[in-house]
Amino acid sequence: MNFIGRKDELLRIKKLINENRQNNILIYGRRRIGKSFLIKKSLENYNGIVIHYQCKDISSKNTIAELKDIVKNKLDIKYNIEFNTIDEILEFLFTYDKEIVLVLDEYPYLINKIEGMNSILQNVIDMNKYDSKLKLIISGSQVDIMKNMLEYKAPLFGRFQDIIELKEHNYLESAEYYPNYTNEDKVLMYSVFGGDPLYNSMINTSQTAEENIINLFVKNNSFVELNIQNMLNIEISRMKYCNDIIQTIALGTKKNDDIVSKTHAEKSASLNPALNKIINMGIIKKITPINDEHNKKKTLYFINNNSLKFYYKYLFRFSSERNIMNEYDFYNTYIKEDLFSQYVPNVFEDIAKQYLILKNKEKLINPPFSKIGTYWYDDKVNKTNGQFDIVTYDSNGYIFYEVKYTNNNIDYKIVNEEISQLQNLGIKYYNLGFISKNGFTNVEDKYIKITLNDIYNEKSTSEN
Repeated sequence: MNFIGRKDELLRIKKLINENRQNNILIYGRRRIGKSFLIKKSLENYNGIVIHYQCKDISSKNTIAELKDIVKNKLDIKYNIEFNTIDEILEFLFTYDKEIVLVLDEYPYLINKIEGMNSILQNVIDMNKYDSKLKLIISGSQVDIMKNMLEYKAPLFGRFQDIIELKEHNYLESAEYYPNYTNEDKVLMYSVFGGDPLYNSMINTSQTAEENIINLFVKNNSFVELNIQNMLNIEISRMKYCNDIIQTIALGTKKNDDIVSKTHAEKSASLNPALNKIINMGIIKKITPINDEHNKKKTLYFINNNSLKFYYKYLFRFSSERNIMNEYDFYNTYIKEDLFSQYVPNVFEDIAKQYLILKNKEKLINPPFSKIGTYWYDDKVNKTNGQFDIVTYDSNGYIFYEVKYTNNNIDYKIVNEEISQLQNLGIKYYNLGFISKNGFTNVEDKYIKITLNDIYNEKSTSEN
């Protein structure tokens, strides 16, 4: 599998492992997001000794025995040496006279099996931080446990020189897995497979985009489906309401009270622990409007993973029909129309937001914006409320963006409708932006104009 993206993370790890001092790095992110691959890549040209231990769900006795054998083999220790505790192994490695990188992969297993593991490690680090040159890399997939290690009262708080939360690839990095597809197919692939490096690496570019969706995902017991079910069984199977919450949000319910109602939870308090858990895991994200950030009633919830959203919206929801239908018939009957008319255009809004953030970080938007998100409005005349999906805020004020993923060009009529709506609502702004799949007709150059080709860097974006 090609190494795609992760340039910043790679540089950060390499910098710390090559410093002449003791350094500790924490890397976390959900399963199969590429943590081990990143670590392996960062150590490719390392001149010292690498001791990589894959922690397992085994007894503390067997853990110590396994780690002891790995240490003796890696350091080529011929003489008899006994390690009876994890403390003794760590102390030996921290005081060893050669350059070592110690990788503890899936570290939460150690926490679960060895009592006081974090405190043991804290003590070894504190005792040897001025004399040792060992580099310690801790990684883990149980995101909530890894985040707990960063809390102020946690034993290892303040002991890491760098903390990396590894996330999915963005839309542009994901497109590197299928470079020969059209931009429309790139949007489709990202909408279904997201930025998951494992799923994207399985895409066969000799097949059409839809063939990949059917073969890798829609087909019963598909590769992606089995991986998602395995993740769900490990992470959330014991958590009350989680399946209901994720499916409810996947089908378009976004507000807390509505989620409570549709999941049949007795009251919001009974739902919130599960909701907070899956937010911490990165499965769900909550978004507040940039013009009313602290209003809980206006908080909206979204699935933060495209493949999981696709699974719940189509496969989990229509599982009975899928079990008795040919995969092509099922795709054509229950997925295709909604996929292209509703699902993909919604994901394209997220892609558009990612594009603006990337350009902002590259200093290609002037003035740079400090906020991006939704903008909530109350229409007192018509007694309704709603939101604008992409709005940025900079030193000059607000820019409102209208996103259209259709085969029709954005024209002056759409521009005038946007201006009229903002005027009727009394909303102040200093510019408008329009993001179009197909292009523009008779839209003045004073407005920001972005096309699908711009988003995939196929021509300059001078309109910004």
